Amino acid sequence: MSWDAYAFRVPAEFGSVASVPADFEPQVIGDRAYVIEQIKRVVSNVDDSDPSWVLIDGNDSSIEISLSDEQINGLSFFCRGSGEAVISVLWAIAQTLSLRIVDLQSGDFLEPSPQAQASFARWRAYRDQVINDQP
Repeated sequence: MSWDAYAFRVPAEFGSVASVPADFEPQVIGDRAYVIEQIKRVVSNVDDSDPSWVLIDGNDSSIEISLSDEQINGLSFFCRGSGEAVISVLWAIAQTLSLRIVDLQSGDFLEPSPQAQASFARWRAYRDQVINDQP
């Protein structure tokens, strides 16, 4: 079970995800090697041994980033654990690559704010409830 986000290049003129046209085509961010290089500039403990994934392990959380195409036009983040530093890591990656992040739980653009931390906390509470309800 993961808290998921998606990042892509979208102009600031779109104030909400709902205002992005259905036919919008995001710009290519770069090739896989470039994206990995940029992630490594801002994040330590990056495992890029699998060409389709970048894994980032923290003390109490982990982030998997899907890199399934050679030319990358968006990043899918799959975040696990309890560390609220996840938001900071996503934000650092997004800033480095000039991306905007969509919180797939709320459907809104994600900013490093109390709302982002609250979204992650809601997911964590749900995850804990599911885990504790299992036989």
